[in-house]
Amino acid sequence: TLAKYVGQYRFAPDAALAAGSLHTVTLDSGHLMRQINAAPKVELFPVSETEFLVKGVETRIFFNVDAEGRVTGLTLRNASREATAPRIK
Repeated sequence: TLAKYVGQYRFAPDAALAAGSLHTVTLDSGHLMRQINAAPKVELFPVSETEFLVKGVETRIFFNVDAEGRVTGLTLRNASREATAPRIK
């Protein structure tokens, strides 16, 4: 279910993408939403079970899942750049 992705993910200050930002993922009326710092929420649209996109944005969002099915982090991928943020909450 989408609820397993709900949480907060923080990128390192020197990350290749989204440096130092906090990404908050919520579930609103069945829709997975992402908020970066205090920016407005945007909807995440599924491409696969763990890959999502924001319409109009080239960056893909991948949720990292361990062998037990727990979400451990979030990876952003845009062209040749990639950065991963651990789940902090």
